[in-house]
Amino acid sequence: MHIPRHERSQLSASYVFPPPFPSWRCKKAASHELSMFTPLRALRRTLRQATTEKESMYRPLSPHISIYKPQISSTFSVFHRATGIILTLGLLFLIFSLKFFIYHVTYYPIYLIGYYSNTYLAWILIGILFVLAQSFFWHMSGGMRHLMWDFSSEKYLTKDKIDKSAYFLLGMAVFVLVIFAAWVFA
Repeated sequence: MHIPRHERSQLSASYVFPPPFPSWRCKKAASHELSMFTPLRALRRTLRQATTEKESMYRPLSPHISIYKPQISSTFSVFHRATGIILTLGLLFLIFSLKFFIYHVTYYPIYLIGYYSNTYLAWILIGILFVLAQSFFWHMSGGMRHLMWDFSSEKYLTKDKIDKSAYFLLGMAVFVLVIFAAWVFA
């Protein structure tokens, strides 16, 4: 990287460190004086000039995106976070709808919305219920897995034990969802 000569002199300029006053009380330096942040500004300006549009157009992408093979533990960690987001949004929707229907249930059009959504949209509501239930069971299983890691010894934190606990998490979440479905449809 080439730094112009006039900016190199600013990079090696001497200044008082630490400053005699806090930086928020210092007056702005005149154009002929060197402020404390001049070297940083000079370096930023030089880097900005070095990266032109032509250079950035032909810059290669990182190959790790195309060759990365997702691991089961990282995939389940992403699912754990996603189910947490789904549960949060579902809870916010539930709170909003309960508050809305409590105050507006005597208003006849709102009553009709509730009636028709319970009769004609029952399968959609059951589908939403199962998505929320699966999210809950998955998030609960992942939380129990993390608690096991937190309170157990280090022998459970080997790669094969982590993968086994991930498959156990998958089996437990599906098993509990099947029991929940049998309970709902019984």
